[in-house]
Amino acid sequence: MIIQNFSGKIRTILGNNDAEIITFTKMTLDNSNNFEMDLDNKGMFADFEIDGIKICITHYPKLGTLLAKSDEFDFVFYGHTHIAKTELINNTKLINPGSIIPENKIVSFAILDTQTKEVETITF
Repeated sequence: MIIQNFSGKIRTILGNNDAEIITFTKMTLDNSNNFEMDLDNKGMFADFEIDGIKICITHYPKLGTLLAKSDEFDFVFYGHTHIAKTELINNTKLINPGSIIPENKIVSFAILDTQTKEVETITF
């Protein structure tokens, strides 16, 4: 697995797949890995700071939009639709990176450069 070779912190949230609840919760509670899920938020969203940039992640678009409208974050990332999209709400960039699973024959992901504060969506 790629995750086993990655030494950085992995922050995760739950989606709408029931198997994630068991798997991600076990991985979060197991201190031998680098998974982190905010169990206080029941895995619905996570907020954190990297290089002074306030970031929030969630699965659902409506929750992502509400979090972006709060103006508490520089970036809010969401999923669910698996369609890459970027928009600006007030001063917050709301981003759906798409999906790495080629269900619509489009694979995409996003990279946030914390130095330039630019987001690049890679699609193939």
